[in-house]
Amino acid sequence: MEDEEIYCDNIWNVIKKGQPDGVPSLDDEGKIPFSELPDSGSVDLSDYYKKDDIDDKLNDKSNTEHSHTAEEITDLASVAKSGSYDDLDDKPTIPDITGKADKTYVDTELSKKTTDSTLKTVAKTGSYNDLSDKPSIPTVPNSLPANGGNADTVDGLHLVTISETDYTNLSSKASNTVYLRY
Repeated sequence: MEDEEIYCDNIWNVIKKGQPDGVPSLDDEGKIPFSELPDSGSVDLSDYYKKDDIDDKLNDKSNTEHSHTAEEITDLASVAKSGSYDDLDDKPTIPDITGKADKTYVDTELSKKTTDSTLKTVAKTGSYNDLSDKPSIPTVPNSLPANGGNADTVDGLHLVTISETDYTNLSSKASNTVYLRY
């Protein structure tokens, strides 16, 4: 049903195209041809300007760029003329920071923190020697004693570095030997 209505509407537009009380046609530029516009006598144009009236009203107006000084423009706030922050209305209140952010103030505040009696000495010096309960670090001897006089024996074990092929070809492997294969 809807397709039939659309089809009928389209036929009506085609039949009444360019006809009185119909749908206007368009020229090559997509505009309604002058011949299809209603007679100007039948349209009330009393609330509209004619081209000549518009031209007359614009004759004494400048169509180029121009400028005025701030003093020539009326009803401007004083800040528009001065550009000064002090001429603003409803300025925000800016807190006074005098003596609060300068180097002396910052250094003084920091020195209070670093001399606080609750801090341990190491926090102030950063020195390992100022640590309490330092871990005991054993000294390393110049040489390790051999077990039973054999320098390659440690805790009763021998360490042997050996190729994979040589390890495979060994006829017996000692139980007290660790083989490091490469």
